Amino acid sequence: MGSHAADRLAARPRARPRSWVAASVLALALLVGLTVVVTRRALPPDIDTWWAALVGGVRSPLLDGIALTFNVIGSGLVARVIIPLVAVAVLLARRRVAPALYLIVATVISGVVVGVLKNIVARDRPTDGLVAVGFGSFPSGHAANAAVLTVALALLLRRGWVWWSALALTVLMMLSRTYLGVHWLTDTIGGALLGAATAAGAFAAYEVLHRRRISQAADSAGTDPRGR
Repeated sequence: MGSHAADRLAARPRARPRSWVAASVLALALLVGLTVVVTRRALPPDIDTWWAALVGGVRSPLLDGIALTFNVIGSGLVARVIIPLVAVAVLLARRRVAPALYLIVATVISGVVVGVLKNIVARDRPTDGLVAVGFGSFPSGHAANAAVLTVALALLLRRGWVWWSALALTVLMMLSRTYLGVHWLTDTIGGALLGAATAAGAFAAYEVLHRRRISQAADSAGTDPRGR
């Protein structure tokens, strides 16, 4: 990499890795606390039953269609393979190998942890679901998939509108899961926390490696990575 390219990369404002470590730790702490609450209770918390009754009372054909669309987008091969691979392909086409690897690592880790927690917590799902679902209600895999992918892309692109879009898409996915009656509200909160924590934690590692690569490129070009 030439000196001008190194200078351009070094000049781009980057968040401190420790900031994303702190964000990841905070989200994980909230997730652990929520997991403890859910595990120790034989019945869903009041907020879960209240929310289930609320969304169950506003069902309509239009909302059914929207929720079912999110159900397809956030599940199985679509969410775990097709959408991430499309994002990775776009990044690779732009020769952004490191971001593509980060996206793969974050989504894989999130998916594995979701499976582990589902088996550990073994929480029963609501009984009035509108679609067929598998074992384990906590945490919501759909919410985790949405959060890890959208937060990871927001961290990579660093645009305000991407952050707002990530928040909106994750919230809509959470709403759709409770609307379909296949998850409790706390399931979706847990999934979103898990996905966001994974994306932030993996991004901290990515940032450390990125800074090291920039420093090495600047050293090889005989320049100061801080522009001095």
